[in-house]
Amino acid sequence: MNELLEPFASPIHWIFIVVLSVILNLASAYFKRGIDRTIARVSRKYACRNEKLAQQRVKRIESLRSNKHQHILATLFGLAHILSGVWMIGLGAFLLLYAALLPRIWLWRLVMKFCFLASSAIFFLFGLRTLLRGNIDLLEAYDALRDSTFKKEASTDQSAVN
Repeated sequence: MNELLEPFASPIHWIFIVVLSVILNLASAYFKRGIDRTIARVSRKYACRNEKLAQQRVKRIESLRSNKHQHILATLFGLAHILSGVWMIGLGAFLLLYAALLPRIWLWRLVMKFCFLASSAIFFLFGLRTLLRGNIDLLEAYDALRDSTFKKEASTDQSAVN
């Protein structure tokens, strides 16, 4: 334990730390303006991107409100995305469990274990992405269902059947 703490006890170490912090403090004054400009540019790009996505979402909701069949298809696609996402996450969990239970005896088993872990991570990530896409589809379908014209049509069709 003392071997680990020995370098911290020397005065050269502390002098180096003080000099390095002064240099970093002086350099930060010069780089601050450039960093601020870069962050502002990136945040403007994200704001424009989010605005475009919001406009596309509004257009999609309006098209779902106007067409009952398109609304049903969007709901089914959302459910299919969620089902695919759950399936991929389950497959990723199975591969992770299989890789954890695989013994480390030979080199080819280590390679297989690495492949199983890598494919498990890929399945998890794509499963989450697909699951989120399905949730977005279902939220758009739900937003289209609120205050929609075919909701009123469905209630008049139901009263005509009775």
